[in-house]
Amino acid sequence: MIGVPAFLAASPEGPVSARSPVGACRAVARSTRLGCLAGCLAGLGVLILGCDANSASTSAEATVEFDYETMQIRLPLDQYGMVPTDERLFGAARLIEYRDCMAGEGVDPAWLESDESIRDILTSVDGLMPDWRFGFWNAGYVAEHGIDGPPPHEDAVVEPVSAEHDAALRDPQSPYNLAWAKCADSGAVAFVFVGRGVVSAKWEVFAQGFRESYDKARDDKRWESAHREWEECVAAKGYPSPEWLTSLVPEGVPEEVEAKSFVDDAQCADDLATAKKLAQVEAGYQMEYIAEHEAELVEIQRQTRALVAEAEALVEEAGFSW
Repeated sequence: MIGVPAFLAASPEGPVSARSPVGACRAVARSTRLGCLAGCLAGLGVLILGCDANSASTSAEATVEFDYETMQIRLPLDQYGMVPTDERLFGAARLIEYRDCMAGEGVDPAWLESDESIRDILTSVDGLMPDWRFGFWNAGYVAEHGIDGPPPHEDAVVEPVSAEHDAALRDPQSPYNLAWAKCADSGAVAFVFVGRGVVSAKWEVFAQGFRESYDKARDDKRWESAHREWEECVAAKGYPSPEWLTSLVPEGVPEEVEAKSFVDDAQCADDLATAKKLAQVEAGYQMEYIAEHEAELVEIQRQTRALVAEAEALVEEAGFSW
């Protein structure tokens, strides 16, 4: 098992997960009913067509997809980036490259990633943070799993397989950690930092699209109306105020009360289609942005798919089905 060296586990410059950086979505979703922006890349699911006919500023072609299995949301701009299946592919490619490189440096094979764990990354949705960018939704899921989603398994600090392995993980100058650093610095591991996005100025166009469309959506009267309906619903469930529910739960509240508040939050959103309404408003503004920057976005999409094709070829060459 390729473990993150203990001395790097908390470092922002250490190995990073290929999953989107959505860990901060939870608190933001509670306070604004909008989670992360470009980082929250989505999967496929139930298609919602159309746009509010009362708004002349948004496109009738805007689509939003909700995937109730992976708990992801897909907006128009997301088609130009990576989806969760791509991110799992990059995770597997990264581990394969590390395993091959470190084996070449003489690291004990017992300390390297197993075929089983790589297959698990390719096929599992565990560790994928639910997409709460428009607040909580799917009350059944929230009741069963809570709001944090399945626990991550990728890039965790693994349990050492022996006392010798444990000592090697903890010592920055051990042959294990020196091999890890050499493999990262040599360029032998091409997919290590792909999770941060392609290092290209063009990607700012992609991120800017999310920021601009979100800002415009927040100023749209339909957004305000949908949010107000939701506030009235949660207030009717007996909470002291919508502010109590949508901010971090006050200190000292029993865990079961907090968990129920998450479910009630999501149930109101489900009953009123709040997340879908908010998503549709933002999707319309994304379509406007796409129309203005289509050539640049298509080039970003081309770069992304080329990287995905490289990762797929590497995984298949290593003998893993995809």
